[in-house]
This record gives sequence, structure tokens and C-alpha cells, in this order.
Amino acid sequence: MKTKGFNFKGLKLILQSSQKDLLLYFSEVFTKTYGEENCELTKDYLFARGKNDILLVAHLDTVHISLPDLILFDSQQGIIWSPQGIGGDDRGGVYSILVILSRCIQNNKDLPSILFTTDEEKGCIGAGKAAKELKEKAKGLKFAIELDRKGSEDMVFYDCKNKSFEDYIGKFGFKSAWGSSSDIRKICPEWDIAGVNLSHGVYNCHTKEELIYVDEMFDTIDKVMKILEDEKSKKFTYKTATVGKQTWKQSGFTKE
Repeated sequence: MKTKGFNFKGLKLILQSSQKDLLLYFSEVFTKTYGEENCELTKDYLFARGKNDILLVAHLDTVHISLPDLILFDSQQGIIWSPQGIGGDDRGGVYSILVILSRCIQNNKDLPSILFTTDEEKGCIGAGKAAKELKEKAKGLKFAIELDRKGSEDMVFYDCKNKSFEDYIGKFGFKSAWGSSSDIRKICPEWDIAGVNLSHGVYNCHTKEELIYVDEMFDTIDKVMKILEDEKSKKFTYKTATVGKQTWKQSGFTKE
């Protein structure tokens, strides 16, 4: 394992907490870090508006019915798992965003905007409500980065087909891949911003054989930091993918 500064106890606490407890905890973190006036804290989502107009997204729930009591960590290979299902989808994304936030604070960088949602695994319920209710507060955001993708270097854009945005994200070391759904599919069309879902070192998602590769997680963290620090970043608008003359929505492909 090459990663320095990895806080296993911190990740373990997130992995073993309920969605309800995480909502309560991060409500306090957001309020103290961003100021109450810059936060929208509900039972469905938590939103903090930072000076950096790039939005980071992750969801607080997992598919597993029970929280993992036993969490195993191979510190040599940097692999984390549990026989009960580790919940790296998407607790790994949540942890990654916290590391990014901590780095921004430590290095006196503008804080990113953050959205944590609930019940993504039940149909992006929290994201659906956030998409409608936060539309005004989301004005001025450049684009969204979700950390909810398996593997090490995938970038998934779903129904958004903005070639300039794809090329931009690809420059940071990601490769285009296909995906079925995630929160940004709800959020980005409503807010008219492009969005991407990035790999963060989680494998065998939605199974009890789920694994978290810490080195790959931190590789994505490093790349996202570079995106946040890019002085040439700009707003990328949402462009709907098409099939011939039909949009994906018109063709029925967006139906679950």
C-alpha cells in the first residue's frame, strides 16, 4: 500500500454508521465548515455551497440491510472488505469527499460545493428532491463530479453528451465507460450543468464480496483535487444524448 495519511478509523466509522446518523453528523460538519447560511440540511439531502463552484456528489445509503460489524483491512495491499458487505458504494465516495474537503482546508483552498443524498439505491430519491428544491441555490455551479463508480479510471456521463466536458475530464486520467444510473442523472438536467461519475476504487458493488482498494481511491482523490485547482475550469452546460433525432428520454431508455 502506497497511500500515506489514510485514516482507516475514520473510514470504518463511516462504514459502520447508519444513513440517519450520517445525516446528523454531516449536518453539524457542514454548518461549522461552511456556515449555516450556506447550507441546506434536510432529511433527504445535505447541501453546502462553497466558493469553488464545482459540485461534489455522493450518497449516504448502501444496498446492504445490515451495517458491517466485522471490517477487514489488508494494510499491505490496501484492500478493505467485510463478509457482511462493506458498503463502499457509496461510503467510499463520502469518505473521499471528506478527504478532499480536509485537503482544501489544510491548504487554504476555496471549498468545493458538496451534495450528500439519501436513498440513491432506492431510485435516487434524495437527489430527485434536491434537483427540484435546490435549483435556485445551484445557480452558478460549473459542473458536478459524483464519486459513485466502480473501478479505477472510469468516467460515466449517462444522458449528458457534452463532448467538450468529456474531453476535459478525460485529460485528468479517466476513460469513458457506460453506466445505468446515479444521482447526477436527476440533478444535472434540472440545473443545466454537465456531470460525471468517477471511479473511486470500489469493486463487486451491490454484493457481499465488495472491496475497496485504498490506493485507487486516493488516486481519484488526487485527480479530483487537480480538477478543483484548475484555474482554467469553466461552466459546462447539460447537453442531452441523442439516438438519431430522438433524445434518450424520448426513446424511453431513461425508464428504470
